[in-house]
Amino acid sequence: MDNPLITGAASGIGAATARLFHARGWQVGLLDSDHSGVMAPAAELEGARHAPLDVVDATAVKAALAEFCTLHGGQWRLP
Repeated sequence: MDNPLITGAASGIGAATARLFHARGWQVGLLDSDHSGVMAPAAELEGARHAPLDVVDATAVKAALAEFCTLHGGQWRLP
């Protein structure tokens, strides 16, 4: 099963996307530069992981991908 890692997940389209995937039974990871903001949708979605992330920081993006893959197994790929 694919496990999406969603950026911009604190609100709007990102949060809605996380809810959609979660409703379909997927394990989701929520990332946003607004860490306190991303905690609200994460609290709604049982088992969701969340972390602060500035997508401009390539090193931080790679670290977030590696951590999520370690937790859920598998390899990452871009859609």
